[in-house]
Amino acid sequence: MKSVHKDSTRHTPTVHCSFVSGATGAVPVMSSASMRRSTGITGITRLSAGKYQVFLSRGANDLCRFTGHTVQASFALSGACQYILTAIDLAAASPSFTFQITTAPGVAVDPSSGDVVNFSFEPKYSTGLA
Repeated sequence: MKSVHKDSTRHTPTVHCSFVSGATGAVPVMSSASMRRSTGITGITRLSAGKYQVFLSRGANDLCRFTGHTVQASFALSGACQYILTAIDLAAASPSFTFQITTAPGVAVDPSSGDVVNFSFEPKYSTGLA
């Protein structure tokens, strides 16, 4: 699924990604059936428990409206449920941002095997406020 939704009022592309987590939060190969993403995402790396770095095809001035949620394969109260943006480096040679998945109390946690990790964001390419 390669789609980019454009907000009709701002013409800002919303980039989406969804993947089925492997054991200990493993990210599937970018070309696998378990990975669905918009154009603009070139790679995702698991850095540590529930922490992922997302690489983009081009730099941007900022990152707006980052959201994420997990669809648990088997419900667990202590499972992955919050997504926190922890780093943004969009001016680097390999532009990227990092997010952390946590439990409700804020403890870093890997998604369980079979959980579906979903996130979206809007890269901001203009230098102004719009």
